[in-house]
Amino acid sequence: TEGVYKKVIRTGDPAVGFPPGTIVSGIRSYAFSDAGMAVLGWVGAASALWFWNNDSLQLVAAAGSADPLNPGCVTTQNLGAPKLNDAGDVVFSTWSQPAVAGAECPINWLAKWNDGSVTKIFGVFDAAPGLENTTFWSGSLALILANTYFDLNQQGDVSFVANIRFNGSPAEVVYSVWVRRGNGDLELITMAGESVKGNLLDIIPDQANIAKPRSGDGAATAFQLFSSASQSILGGIPRAVQPYDTIPA
Repeated sequence: TEGVYKKVIRTGDPAVGFPPGTIVSGIRSYAFSDAGMAVLGWVGAASALWFWNNDSLQLVAAAGSADPLNPGCVTTQNLGAPKLNDAGDVVFSTWSQPAVAGAECPINWLAKWNDGSVTKIFGVFDAAPGLENTTFWSGSLALILANTYFDLNQQGDVSFVANIRFNGSPAEVVYSVWVRRGNGDLELITMAGESVKGNLLDIIPDQANIAKPRSGDGAATAFQLFSSASQSILGGIPRAVQPYDTIPA
């Protein structure tokens, strides 16, 4: 109704999804779409993420709760600022740590939630597809906690910046840009060390100089780049096959 606003969440409210008597103690950030709102807040000293469906709140994730995809692991404090699309997909970064001896936890990972179901976009130690003996690596946390380093479109595609580790001797860690399609496919956009098409001397540096990926509502992805020779915004469609030797036009 025009001119009528609903309260989504307020400090002092009962914390939905928590034991009785628990209240919301702070609000950190939110994302908004036609589907509703994703709200990142505090419950005491613990971070929590809720989804509001334009009518009621539902708990998405909370520090101290069981990791939904990694048995024996528990979610830690580091929930990152969310993104939300009109389909109700909520994308956020999280950390996991062992809750029982011997549990293998991904340390930090990017998750997508929809109506109670959680899928993993990528996690540290996952194999990087299409690249031999290569894994996603630690150090990505500083990137994915800030939601300027990942994006979500209306089709559920998630583009993100992450470290990858070539597990040779010696091992090498470089920055890269990927997109996880709504159908589950994971595609590489570019990585440090590649040259910009049309200028082989313009090299993407192995530094924190790739940022702000954006997913269009088709196949295209764009990102901001501070390279050795220029500052630019680049865009294109991911390559379906190896080798990854130039940025696609």
